[in-house]
Amino acid sequence: MLSKCLAPSLPSGVHKKTIELYSNIFDILKETNLSQSITLWLPGIFPLMSYASISIKQDLLNLFSNYICNVEPIYLRSCFKSILLSLLPALDDTTSEFFNPTIDLIEKLKIQLDDVNHFWQCILLSIITSPDKRTGSMEYLTRKFPLFKVLGGTENLNKDIVLGELSLDAKACLTPNSSLLVRAFCRAISDDNLFVQRGFFDILLSRLPLNSAVFQYLINDDDKELLLLHVTSTVMKKDMSLNRRLWNWLLGPEPSVEENQSDITPRTLSRSEYFKKYGYQPILKTLKQLLLNDTDKPKSSGEITQDFITVCSISISIMDRWEIGQVLLPQLFVSILERSKHIFEHQPSDFEKIIKVSNELFDGVETNIIWANIFELIRNNQLDLVLFILRYYNVEDEEMLITHIPMVLLGSFAMFKLDIKWICLVETLIKMIPERALLPFELTQEEIDLNDEYKKSIVDNLNEYYSLDDTKTQSSPKRPYENLQLSSLYFTFITDIIIRCLDDKQSTVFLRSCKIFESFMQIVPSSKEISNLSMVKDLLMKMGREMENDVELSFGASTLFKSVSTIYKAWIVLQNEKNTLREVTNPSDGKTKRYWFSKVKFRCRKILEQEYLMEPLETIESLIENWKDSEWGQDDGFKLFQVLDDCQQKIILMYIIQGIISRVNYSSLEEDKRSNLICNLSEIELSNFLVSYITNLRDDENIEKSWNELQGFFKDVLSNVSYYKYIYPQLLEFVSIVSLKYLNTTVGSQKKASREIGDLFIRFLGNVLSIKLVPNSTHSFSRAILHGSLEVNDKEEKDKVETDGNLKEKIVFRQEVCSSLRNVIPSMKILINDDDKLVSAFTNIITCVSTFMNKSGGINFKVPEYFIDLLLQLGADETCKDLKAWKNLCYEILNDGKLFINEEVLEREKWDSVLQTWIRNDDSRLRDLIVHKQTINMNKGNSGILFNWNDEVAVLNGNIEYIKKITYLLLINEKDTFLNLINDLLIRIDGYLRTFQNLSKHCEAEIWIFILIRCIVVKFSENHLIESWTMINSSIFQILSEGYQKIVQVKDCGNVLVELEVEEEDENVGVFNQVFLEACKLLDILVVINYEEFQLSEWVFICDNMDGIYNNPGQQVGILEKLSKNSVLISGSGELTIDNKGVPMLKNIVKIKSLIDMKRFFGMLKIEKFENDYEMRDIKYDAITQDILHDLLSI
Repeated sequence: MLSKCLAPSLPSGVHKKTIELYSNIFDILKETNLSQSITLWLPGIFPLMSYASISIKQDLLNLFSNYICNVEPIYLRSCFKSILLSLLPALDDTTSEFFNPTIDLIEKLKIQLDDVNHFWQCILLSIITSPDKRTGSMEYLTRKFPLFKVLGGTENLNKDIVLGELSLDAKACLTPNSSLLVRAFCRAISDDNLFVQRGFFDILLSRLPLNSAVFQYLINDDDKELLLLHVTSTVMKKDMSLNRRLWNWLLGPEPSVEENQSDITPRTLSRSEYFKKYGYQPILKTLKQLLLNDTDKPKSSGEITQDFITVCSISISIMDRWEIGQVLLPQLFVSILERSKHIFEHQPSDFEKIIKVSNELFDGVETNIIWANIFELIRNNQLDLVLFILRYYNVEDEEMLITHIPMVLLGSFAMFKLDIKWICLVETLIKMIPERALLPFELTQEEIDLNDEYKKSIVDNLNEYYSLDDTKTQSSPKRPYENLQLSSLYFTFITDIIIRCLDDKQSTVFLRSCKIFESFMQIVPSSKEISNLSMVKDLLMKMGREMENDVELSFGASTLFKSVSTIYKAWIVLQNEKNTLREVTNPSDGKTKRYWFSKVKFRCRKILEQEYLMEPLETIESLIENWKDSEWGQDDGFKLFQVLDDCQQKIILMYIIQGIISRVNYSSLEEDKRSNLICNLSEIELSNFLVSYITNLRDDENIEKSWNELQGFFKDVLSNVSYYKYIYPQLLEFVSIVSLKYLNTTVGSQKKASREIGDLFIRFLGNVLSIKLVPNSTHSFSRAILHGSLEVNDKEEKDKVETDGNLKEKIVFRQEVCSSLRNVIPSMKILINDDDKLVSAFTNIITCVSTFMNKSGGINFKVPEYFIDLLLQLGADETCKDLKAWKNLCYEILNDGKLFINEEVLEREKWDSVLQTWIRNDDSRLRDLIVHKQTINMNKGNSGILFNWNDEVAVLNGNIEYIKKITYLLLINEKDTFLNLINDLLIRIDGYLRTFQNLSKHCEAEIWIFILIRCIVVKFSENHLIESWTMINSSIFQILSEGYQKIVQVKDCGNVLVELEVEEEDENVGVFNQVFLEACKLLDILVVINYEEFQLSEWVFICDNMDGIYNNPGQQVGILEKLSKNSVLISGSGELTIDNKGVPMLKNIVKIKSLIDMKRFFGMLKIEKFENDYEMRDIKYDAITQDILHDLLSI
C-alpha cells in the first residue's frame, strides 16, 4: 500500500513524505534485512523518477545513494537493470542540476555491483528493451562508453590479439559475445526519435567505425549483416542528417588535402575503395538474404512483401551515392526481379504493392545494366523471368526500343531452341520493336549462312557489347550490328525457324513460329493488311444496304437475333482492340488500322440503329441476352445502349420495363407493346439488367421524359404485388436509383415531387419486407425461385420441388432482399426527407430483422452471411445507429448466451463487427456494465464492490456474465477505444481484488477478472495504465506466492499425488489451479509485450538479465525462479506442451490438472523473454487477442 502513495496523480508533498517514510524503514531494516527483502520495498520506488517533480528528485537520489547503493551485490545484480531504468530518465536533460549527480550515482552503483560484465549487459539490455529510456542511455554512453581501439597497425591480427588490447570495460561490452552490443545499436538506430538516432550514430562513428579491428575480428558475420541492415535502413527516412552520418560510416572519412598532396604519407583508401573493402560484401549478403526465404525459418507472406519493399527502398536511396550504387546494384538487380516474380506467382494480392517500388528501382538503373542482365538471363535459359520482366516492367524507354531490344532479339534468334518459351520470347520482343528501329525490308538483300559458328559469333559480339566491366561502361561502345543488317538477319532467322519446325513436325511450335513471321511483317510495312480491312468495311456496308432493302427478311425473329448478336460481338471486339492495337502506317495513303476499325464500328452502329428503329423491343432484348452471356466487354456494351438512347428519342428504359411486364403480367400490356418472347430471358434477368442499366445511365433527362410512364409502372407494381413479388427486391433498388436521378432534375427537385418519391419508396419498402413467397398458378416455382434454371418435366418431381420450395419461400430475408436493402439503405435519408417517416422506415426494417433473427426465444447466430452483411450496413448508417430499436437489438444480441458458445455462431468476425459498430456509438451500455454494483454490508465494513458482488461466492460467480461481456466488447474494438472508461474500470477491478482478499476461498469470478486484466493490458496503451501496475503486479504476485507455498508443501510431503487426490475431492483446488493458470497467462503477456513500466518490477517475477541464460552466481529472487527450483524436485508429468515463438508461451493452454503441469513454464519464461529481446521479435498482437478470445469462448 505504501507504493500507492507514490502514484503520479498525487501531489509532490505526498511523494516527499513517502520517501521520508521509506528512509526511516530502511534505517530500521539495515543493509542485510533490506537486501533480503528487496522484492517487497524496491518495486514501488523505481517508477518515481520518470514523473517526480524537481523538489523530489534530490531526495530520491539521496535514497538511492544512501540505501540502495548499499544492498549486497549478490542481491543487487538481480534488480540492477530495473535500477538503471529508474535512473535513466534523470539523464534526459543534460542541463539539469541532477544530471551529474545521477551519472555519479550510476558509477557508484557500478562499483557496488562489482561486476563490470553484468553492468554493461544491463545497460545494453536497457537500450534494447526500453525506447523511452534511450535518450538517457545515449547521454550516458556519450560520456562513459569505452573506446574499442587497438594500438598499432591492423596487420596480422586475430580475435585473441584484438581482445587482449581492449580495456576492461570494452571487453565487458563484447563478452560473452558481441551480439548484445550489436542489437543495442540496431534498436537505437531504428528508434522513432530522430535525436536518439543521431546520437547513437555519432557513438557508432566515434567508437566503432567500419574499418575498426573490433568490427572486423570480434563481431561475427551474422551480427555485421544485422547491424548493416539497420544502419542502411535509415536512408528510408530521407533525413539529410542521418544520411550524412550513414555515408561517413560506410565510406569512411574524406581524405584530407594535405594527405592527398603528400608524397611521404602512405596513401589513404579512397571512399569507394573503403566501401569495397569493408562494407560491400556484408551489405550485399544482407540485402540478398532479405530476398530469400530460409526453409529453416520460413517467412510469412507479409514478411516476404515487407522485406522486398525494404530492399528496393534501400537500393533506390543508395543510388544517390555512386561509390555504393555502382558496385551494389548490378549484383542485386536479378535477385530483386526473381523475388518480384515469386511474389507475383505465390502472393498475387501483394503484387500491385511491390511492383510500384520495384519499377521505381528499375527505372533508376542504367539501361546497359538492365539489358546486360536480361541478355545473361536469356543465355542461362531463364526465359520465364525474362518474359515476366518484359511484361511488368517499363522497358519502353526510347534507348531500349531503338538500341537494346533489337540487339537482344538478335541474340535470342542466335540461341533459339525449338521450344514454345523461346517462341514466346521472340514474339514478345518483335512486338516491342517500333518500325523506326529498322530499315525497310526491301533494302536488305544480303544472303546469310546461319551455321553454328555464325550464331556463336553473334552471341560473342553481343556478350562483349554488354560487358559490365567498369572501363567499358564509362563509354558508349559501338553497336555490333546496325539497322541496315537487322531486318535481313531477322527474316533469315525466322525463315530458318519455320523450316526447322516443318522438319520436326511440331504443329504447335510451327503455328507459333508463323505468328512470329506475322509480327515481323507488322514492323516491316506492307499495304495488303490495310486493304483487307477496307474489304471488311465494304462487306459490312453491303450487308447493311441489303438489310435496309429487305425488311421482311431482316426483321424475322430468328434473323434479327442472329444479326444483333453478330453486330454486338463485332462492336465489343473492335471496342477492345482499339485500346491495344499497334499503329501500322500505310505508305500510300497514310491511314491506319485504328482509322479502319473506327469505320467498321460506325457501320455496326448504323446497322443496329436501323434494327432498333424497326423493332426496338426485340432488338433491346437481343442485346441484353448477348450482354448477359458476354464474358468480357460488359462496360463497353453499356456504351452501345447509350448510343441507342440517342436514336430519334426512343428511350430504352421503357422498352426494358415492357419486356419485364410481358413476362410477369402479359395481359396488362397493349398488343403492340408486348414482347414476342423470342429471347431466353427471365423477368429476374431483365430486372437485374434494369438495375445495372439505370445505374450506368448518365442522362437524367431521359428519366424526366419517362417519369409519367414510370409512375404508371410503379402503380401497376404496387397494385399487383402477387405478380411482381419475385422481382420486388430488384424493383426496390430500381426505384431507389431512378428516384435519386429524378431528384436531380428541375421537376424532381420540387418539394411536392420529393414528398411523392418518399411515399413511393416507403410503400415499396413495406411490400419487400412483408412478402412471403408462395408458389401459385401464375408463376412456376422453378422459374420464379430458381431464376429459370430448373426445368421440371416429371409431375412427381415438380410436386417435390414445390413442397421443398414452400420452406424456402417463407423466408422473408432472401439473399436478393438483403442485397437490395444493403444497396438502398445509404440513400434512404435522401429519398425520405421527413425525419419521422425515415425513423419509421428504419424501425420497420429493424423490427423485421429482429423477428427473423429471434428463434425459439433466442438469437439465431447461424443466419446466412448475406443477412449479417445487412446488419453491418444498418449499423453503419448514421440515422439507424442512433435509433433505440437498433441499440436494443444489438444489446439483445450481446445478452444472448449463445454468443459465447463457439459452435453456435457462424461468421463470428462479422458478428463482432456488428457489435463493434454498435458499442462505439453507444458506449453508455459498456459503462452500465462497468458500474453495475451495489453497496453491501460485510463483516469488516461497507465496501463498494464491482458487478453486484457480495460476500457469498455464489453471488460472485453469478456476475461472471458481466465480466465476459466487458471483456468481449473491449476485445473486439481497437486499442484505446474506450479511454473515457478506463479509470472507472480499473477502480472497480481494484475494489474487487481487495474484496476478494477477505474471502476464505477462491471463486471462478477471479478467473474472469484475470482474463479481463489481460484484455485491458492488450487493449489500452501503456501510458493509460501507469497507476494500475501496483494493483496488477501485486495480484499476480499474490497468486504465484500461494502456488509457491502449495508446491513447497507437496515437496515436503515427498509425493505429488497428495495434491492430485485433494483436487478430486475439493473443487476449490481445481478453481485455484485455473486462477493460477490465468495469473501465469497474464504474466506471460506482460513479458511478451514488455511494457517499460512493467520492466521496473519484472525482476520480482523472473530473472530479467543474462544471469537467467548463463546461470551466473547470484541470489535469484524472482518468484518464478523459486517455483522452478522447487517444482523440479517434485515428481510429476509436467508435460504441458509449450512451443510458441514471438507469442505468449501459454497460448492456447486452457486448463491444467495440477500446478506441476506448469513446471516447464516456470523454467522457460526467462529464457523466452531473453530470446524475444535478443532476437528483437515483433509482438504479434493478433495472436494475443485471439488467445484471449479463445479463453473467453472455451472456459
